[in-house]
Parts: sequence; C-alpha cells; structure tokens
Amino acid sequence: MKAKIKKESDKLYIIMTIMAVLAFGAYNYFLVVDYYLVLLISLACIVCIGVLWLIAFYAAKKKINIGTCIKLAGLLFAFCWVAIYTYGFIVQPVKEKQMYVVPLSGYYIAGIDGIVFSFEGNKFDRKYDIQELADKHGRKLFDSHEVHLTLTKVMPDVYYINNISVKPKSLRN
Repeated sequence: MKAKIKKESDKLYIIMTIMAVLAFGAYNYFLVVDYYLVLLISLACIVCIGVLWLIAFYAAKKKINIGTCIKLAGLLFAFCWVAIYTYGFIVQPVKEKQMYVVPLSGYYIAGIDGIVFSFEGNKFDRKYDIQELADKHGRKLFDSHEVHLTLTKVMPDVYYINNISVKPKSLRN
C-alpha cells in the first residue's frame, strides 16, 4: 500500500516539475502587466481544489490528504500558466506587432546579464547581453540609452516579447 502511494506521489512530483519548468521557461518570452490575472488564477486554483476536497470528503466519503490538495493546487496553477503561454506562442504570429520605447531603469552584469525597465507602470527584468554597453558607458548608460520593445498583445495585459534591444536615445526609428 505504501509503495503504491509513493509511486503516485512520485508521478505527481514529476508532472509538477515538468509544468514548473515549462512555465518558468516561457516566462522570459512574456510580459504580464496586470497582476490581478495572477491573483485570479491563484484563487481559482484554491477554490477548485477546495471543492474537489469537499466532494471527495463528503460525497465520496474518501479522505484526501491536505498535502495532496496543496500539490494539486500548485500543479493546477502551473498548468494555467503553461496554457496561457502556449496560447500566446500559438497566436502571436498572426497578431500585430507593436513597438514601444521605454526608459532603461537598471541593468545587472553579475552572472547572467540583464536589463530592468518599466512598462505600463510595472518593473520587469529580462536577460539581455549588456556587458559591452555597460563597460563603454558606465553609469551614463541610463541617460544615453533606452529600451526598444517589439511586443505582440496576445491577451489583455499579456504581451509576447518579439524583440528587446537597448539603443542610444538619438537613434529612434
């Protein structure tokens, strides 16, 4: 009996890990500017698992471990993000691309290079090879350069990142 529970638990952990890796991998390709979406998905997952627990406990008279419910809620949360990101990957080629120019808020060069910028009132950081520009301009980089984003709006408040570049302010297209 314990071996069967262990195997089922191992399968659940494998599925959770795969979903989390897929969601985290797709995260760098998208900007989610409204965190109410994150809150809504979280609450929906908790409610769904709560209803499942109640149905199993009262209707089917089966005991479900609360730890299993928490794992299922996490799995459902990751699945929702994988579904949103998959939808974004599928529809982004047919949607219109838009160019945005935003100020460069910061950058980091320790380990993995990246930039920090604000878009629609939210701060984001994304991987970007900025080492050469940082060495050349130093702190003046903030005054002399800006971030050019080519985005596709795939859902309300969810954007697919087609291109990110850091260009001098005088070179606007």
